Amino acid sequence: MNHLPTDLQLLDTIYRKYYDIFASYNEKSPNRSSKIYVPISIDEIARQFGLDGDIIFGRLYYHLDQKYAYKQEDNGTVHLFTPVVGGDRHCVNFETVGIKRKNPMSLA
Repeated sequence: MNHLPTDLQLLDTIYRKYYDIFASYNEKSPNRSSKIYVPISIDEIARQFGLDGDIIFGRLYYHLDQKYAYKQEDNGTVHLFTPVVGGDRHCVNFETVGIKRKNPMSLA
């Protein structure tokens, strides 16, 4: 039986795997719907941990997003993970992933 990754291990894996995609965003010729929200492959990440993709999806959507999403002054919500942004599926707020990864005490 495979062990679940910690929140930090999961966020670190996403950060390392998708940093170049995040950094390559070009406003004049965008390759995704938003610079901040980067689409990820749930199944690829799950395979790295030897888990089913639904486990990773649930961890991101039901646990980490609930923990780190926040409201803006205009009542809009900023999500850590969202199933859809524009035409992209399974997106992480890359700036938030980076902050939580660099400040593991905030994962407590």
